[in-house]
Amino acid sequence: MLVSHVNSKTNQGKPTAAIFKEQESEKKRKYQQRVLEVEMGSFTPLIFGTNGGMGEECKMFMKHLAEKLAEKDVEGYPIVISWLRTRISFEILKSVNTSIRGSRQPFFRREVVDDFKVNCTAADLLL
Repeated sequence: MLVSHVNSKTNQGKPTAAIFKEQESEKKRKYQQRVLEVEMGSFTPLIFGTNGGMGEECKMFMKHLAEKLAEKDVEGYPIVISWLRTRISFEILKSVNTSIRGSRQPFFRREVVDDFKVNCTAADLLL
């Protein structure tokens, strides 16, 4: 996840929506061309505020993801979107906590994740 540093003095007095829009534009300018040309994919910047808010494109992405998950899991949309928001909030808090106190694990001991095994496990495939 990419986190932008926003100087509070330069944004003082600006509405939150305007700050989110600026951040979305900056991320698109910085990454979109490479994603389209090199990875041949699409790019949606996920901008989260410290106040719990989200950029407009992030809101649309979350709604779309929640709809897909609700349909797949035959679960109600309100339950899925609530779970998704809670899960993302905890992940952001964990990353902030790690950046403040530092990791307690030395770099050389970090486990290398095998993407193939992770994807097979997520798809309930037996190896």
